[in-house]
Amino acid sequence: MNIIFESVTDHQPDVSDTQPKSSPLVTDFFEARHQLMLQRQDSTTSDKTARAVEIIKRQPQPFRAAPGVAEQALYWLISAPALAYLVYLIFGL
Repeated sequence: MNIIFESVTDHQPDVSDTQPKSSPLVTDFFEARHQLMLQRQDSTTSDKTARAVEIIKRQPQPFRAAPGVAEQALYWLISAPALAYLVYLIFGL
């Protein structure tokens, strides 16, 4: 007993089957290009911001004294010579 297997295909090609599936559309190319450009711009702006923050951190900051320091400095600037003169008068050096 010999059995013969025959493949029966009654497949009619559709319109979508006849077009190659790997053909990129021009709009897909430009859309991908636009997305890449936007990502690049976002990364450069964040890099610029990070660089600016790093530069500001590296620069020396001016001395900012507490509000009462200037008043105390002025007080001692005036009173120290007066106290020294008072000691000079008392001990007669």
